[in-house]
Amino acid sequence: MNRLNSRGIKLKILLVVIGCLASIASACTPEQMQQLQGILQNINTANGTITITTQDGKTVTVNIGGDSQVTAYGSNTTAFNLEPGSKVRIDEKGGVARNIEDEVTNIEGSITSIQGNQVTIRPERGTDVTVNTNNQTRIKLAGDQTGTLTDLQAGLKVQAIYDPQTKYAVSIYANAQRIVEIEGNITQINSNNVTIEANRRLQATVVIDNTTSIKLEQNKSGTLSDLKSGMEVHAKFNPKTYVATEIQVQQATKGGEPQGKGNVQQGGNQGGGQRGK
Repeated sequence: MNRLNSRGIKLKILLVVIGCLASIASACTPEQMQQLQGILQNINTANGTITITTQDGKTVTVNIGGDSQVTAYGSNTTAFNLEPGSKVRIDEKGGVARNIEDEVTNIEGSITSIQGNQVTIRPERGTDVTVNTNNQTRIKLAGDQTGTLTDLQAGLKVQAIYDPQTKYAVSIYANAQRIVEIEGNITQINSNNVTIEANRRLQATVVIDNTTSIKLEQNKSGTLSDLKSGMEVHAKFNPKTYVATEIQVQQATKGGEPQGKGNVQQGGNQGGGQRGK
């Protein structure tokens, strides 16, 4: 009887040990890469995240890493060039986006005609492209003003970002340049190139030229020489040229240490931009 009890106890102990080992093995199993597809809703690189609505209607948020690879317009780019409202594919592993592919393309040129909800654009080179618009199409006018289809007219210079398969326009910029924003700490100043690093090591190197407005604390006007490494700044820039339209100093350095946390509005950049002279 004692032998049976002893065997039973040993068997129970063995089963518990096997169960623990199975749990440990499961926890150590490498996470598999999975692909997400859907509509890009938001890029919040303040927190280093991207949010999409998947094909089955779920809202999914994944992290953007400093080594996330981004493709848009058929070439490698940065997260700053992702366009909300467009179709994206994301390869995700462990909650981090390894690859992000934005399926949009774009055209720059002059409007030749508008018929119903269709806008025909003639580029400087190549053939005309007709894009469809709907109530989801974002139309931006000069001065970052929001417009409607009625604000567009023949002869107007525009940039249209659209789905190459359906020809539906995600965004149309009319006599306006696309502007994105980043908030973080200056990590390097090289000639007229200023590198700003935000959260999760996302960074952008913006170019300062004679059109850039620099504002110091208390909204005082400043120059490039007033900018120092470690300063917390808010910058607006064109993601195509990386020329900054505005840099606002949020907080200067104190004791040589950067103040405040990094933050980015609508995008992040894993690398730099085009360099100025």
